[in-house]
Amino acid sequence: MNFFKKALCFLASAALLASLAPMFGNGEVFAVGAEEKTSLLQNDDYLSYYNSVNSEKRAEKSILLSYSSAVGLSNRKFTLDGVDYPVISETSSYLEWKFNVDDDGIYSLGISYIPIKSDTGNDITFSFITDGEYAYSECRAFTLRRFYKNLSDEITVSKSGDDIRPEQEQVENLFTTDIYDMEGMYSEPYLLKLTAGQHTVRLEHYDGDFAVSELRLNAEKKLISYSDYLNKHSEFKTEGETEILQAEKATLKNSSVLYPTYDNSTCEVSPCSYNKVKLNTIGQDNWNLNGQTIYWNIPVKKEGLYKISFHANQDFKPSLDSYRTLTINGEIPFKEAESISFKSSGGWYNKTFGDKTPYMVYLKPGDVLGLTVTTGDMSNVIRELRSCVLNLNTVYRSIVTITGSSPDKYQDYSLETRLPNLVDELNSNISVLKNIEKEIVKILGKTGGQTSIIKRVYADIETLA
Repeated sequence: MNFFKKALCFLASAALLASLAPMFGNGEVFAVGAEEKTSLLQNDDYLSYYNSVNSEKRAEKSILLSYSSAVGLSNRKFTLDGVDYPVISETSSYLEWKFNVDDDGIYSLGISYIPIKSDTGNDITFSFITDGEYAYSECRAFTLRRFYKNLSDEITVSKSGDDIRPEQEQVENLFTTDIYDMEGMYSEPYLLKLTAGQHTVRLEHYDGDFAVSELRLNAEKKLISYSDYLNKHSEFKTEGETEILQAEKATLKNSSVLYPTYDNSTCEVSPCSYNKVKLNTIGQDNWNLNGQTIYWNIPVKKEGLYKISFHANQDFKPSLDSYRTLTINGEIPFKEAESISFKSSGGWYNKTFGDKTPYMVYLKPGDVLGLTVTTGDMSNVIRELRSCVLNLNTVYRSIVTITGSSPDKYQDYSLETRLPNLVDELNSNISVLKNIEKEIVKILGKTGGQTSIIKRVYADIETLA
């Protein structure tokens, strides 16, 4: 194959590879019943930052920065339960803290905040500045979600007998959350490296208004194993009544599109109707973005250990699993709850947490169960794919610098001489892609369309190498 055709293959392969990551991340779903401020940017994107700090020592003690110790341009207040919290908005634009760090360490980022109602309903974004700089490019616009509830708990029925979807109402309350990337490339919150000594952190308005209670620089969170969790709750009984909760009756959600939905193609969901709209599910292809969460008040009558099962349908992404993180009152109870796999099903089925050996979860009256979209075991795959795409883009740019964007098929560009590391770089990326292919097969237990694309990509690159 001449160079002209090889270059076209390489370009097509890089573009094809770039399209893969969303399939594993924000594209996987299932159902249950602005302006850049580049002057402060001193470092690369978070992927580079993460690779450089991930193996370093994690902080042993969290640093909690209260609103009461903040200074800055914030002249608005939001009152909740008798407390006046400072607001970050376009006219009340930043909060800043000065604090001391005892030892060098890596912290994960979190925040306690109140989302203030907005006519647009867009997610809240803010800039995070450490010692006058962005630690990585994503710090220019971290994202916080708004929270919603059904305007009415009662389902209204039209004259024709169809259920009318309830309107969604924004909730202004105090929420505590970790700060994650929105693409699902990482299984933990954003990290920040701090050295011993004094530091300054500033939160600046980017889009959307919110009040701040606390900025959290968290020490390493180590989840206990299920066996340790069970020992911790060994005094509680496992007997009790079966409680059934219709999933469409969610208490809270952090996206306006997570409203009750319907499936009238089957009577495997309740209520059932083939010719009327009956709201009997929630999620579907709206529940597909990393971090989207649905919460339910659990109707248990007494505390104890319970199995948890879901009537689920994951037929929106054939051949791929969907993953959810389970929380009780906002906390992951044990390690195994961090990533629950929902298999591609092609229909409704009962998914028990723990499958053939169900996990027992301690619940008491008033508890709130949450399910959050996560990329789960695929987060590393997404990260490796993104890194590989960036590497191939760099290789492509080095080639185009010599050949131009439209190579002359009759000219010998002597790439091997002018780019002596080209073959080694291509072979390195081929090796990475083959390892990604193996990892996907290991996770899914089978090959599929995604692995076929990866095979095609590295086969095309091999023609150039």
